[in-house]
Amino acid sequence: MPRPSCPRCGAPQCSRRKREGLLQILIYPRFGLFPWRCSACRKVFLLKERGKSRRRHTLDERPGAPMLEGTPPSLPDPGEEQRAGNS
Repeated sequence: MPRPSCPRCGAPQCSRRKREGLLQILIYPRFGLFPWRCSACRKVFLLKERGKSRRRHTLDERPGAPMLEGTPPSLPDPGEEQRAGNS
């Protein structure tokens, strides 16, 4: 999905923005509108296009959550070894 171009200046350097304010958080989602901002002219505009998700972590990151097979374990806390050695 190509990025949308700015309705003001026509630049293709637009990025999806976080929802801010009462309208963007409560009202616009009901109409399927998403905030975008032009990197060239800084214009904020609304589109029905969601854009690409930036979230990289698809696993459940809660403590004690089951891990998928082949997933590397998390790194140990460096201070934990020092505390264990002092006991």
